[in-house]
Amino acid sequence: VYVLLGWAGSFLGARIPDAWERRLAMPVETVFEAGDAGPRVETTLAKLMQGDPTLRELEYRIFSVEMDMANAFAVPGGGVGVTEALLHDVKTEIGLAFVLAHELGHHQHRDITKRLGRGLLLGLVSSMVFNQGGIDPVQAAMQVGETGYSREQEREADRYALELVSRVYGTTEGALEFFELLQQEHTENFLQSFLGTHPLTGDRIADLKVLAEALGQTQGERGAIDPPNDPHPRQ
Repeated sequence: VYVLLGWAGSFLGARIPDAWERRLAMPVETVFEAGDAGPRVETTLAKLMQGDPTLRELEYRIFSVEMDMANAFAVPGGGVGVTEALLHDVKTEIGLAFVLAHELGHHQHRDITKRLGRGLLLGLVSSMVFNQGGIDPVQAAMQVGETGYSREQEREADRYALELVSRVYGTTEGALEFFELLQQEHTENFLQSFLGTHPLTGDRIADLKVLAEALGQTQGERGAIDPPNDPHPRQ
């Protein structure tokens, strides 16, 4: 039942029209405290958007988040939140581009609406069947099951991001700056590979280096690729 409900929620969430999702957009105010951070982020996002003409018709926008942890995340409707700590830690444009492209990947793969659909349907049925207010063993088991879905979504977004960065910048050199910083600052253990909602950073780096090598070989055959010259870039 859990698998069927999860599949049904994802199925419905993946088919929400872009126009409907745009109505879910969060009202946010873009304020960047760090100097030229705003133009830096917005210029990088614009390059990435021009690099993928197949992007969904959402209202893509960047907003800042006051948080000590370096992080970025996607929200319904096309929003991408970026913390001031991330802008401080990630120094290069291509490193920032990978992070932003990763969040665009979540939008492109409809991960946000899929998880909304799964969460709403599973939560509704769970509350109806068990009629309990706290976390019961069934709910806990459901949360552990969800980690498998989110890990695969993270891997897909990683692959999308590296391919987009390669297409826009003609290289992947330096794209993994953020992951390499995370690996240096945080120690991961074996248990996290089972219970964590994200793949282990070391595993992500290893997988992406293999992909980067393949992309580099392809670029060596055809040369660097310039972003398409779109006279009407999406706003």
